[in-house]
Parts: sequence; structure tokens; C-alpha cells
Amino acid sequence: MRYLEVRRHAMRRKPRQNLSSDGIELARYVGDSMGSYRYVVTSTLPRAIQTAIALGYEVNETIETIGGAPENILSIVSWPKSFSEVARVVAEVSEVGGYARSQADVWLKVAES
Repeated sequence: MRYLEVRRHAMRRKPRQNLSSDGIELARYVGDSMGSYRYVVTSTLPRAIQTAIALGYEVNETIETIGGAPENILSIVSWPKSFSEVARVVAEVSEVGGYARSQADVWLKVAES
């Protein structure tokens, strides 16, 4: 059976794009308890690639479109929010729902390939 696991990047110091030392240390710690993965995909953002490597994985593919939401979506959603709050915004705001569907389409293609 195929499954898809999505993880966020580790810590960085905004506005820098690279992981912080604490972020690298955390990713290494988490990576020690994770299993193996057949295929690893990240966004093209440096922090995403660095997180995968610090977790102990080879990056097999990078996809630019999973590299973070556009500013207009981020301003509508505004973080932090619980999953139920995000789901409500996705359901109620067509622009956010469309973006969420486009992200789901990308991940479905990754899982199917």
C-alpha cells in the first residue's frame, strides 16, 4: 500500500531561508526515530531540502509548487490556526479552497507516480 506523509520544515530564523542550528539539531533528533522512505519530495526552498537531509534522507525530487502558500492565501488564513479552523476557511473561502485543491492534486500525483 502507498501512503504519503507530509512534514513541515524545521526551525529557521526569519527572514533567512536556511535552517537554524536548532532546526538542524531538531531534524536530526526526529530523523533518528523515523523509518525509511522509498521516495522523498521537498519544495525547492532551502529549508525544506535541508530538513530532509538533516532527517537523514536523500531528496529524490523537488517541486516548486509545494513551496509555501502565496501571500494572499496566507493573509486570509492567518496563522496560527487549529486544523478545524483551517478546514472552515478552506470550506468557506473559495480562493483558499481552490489553493487547497491544487495542493492536494500535486500530492496525489506524487503518490501515484
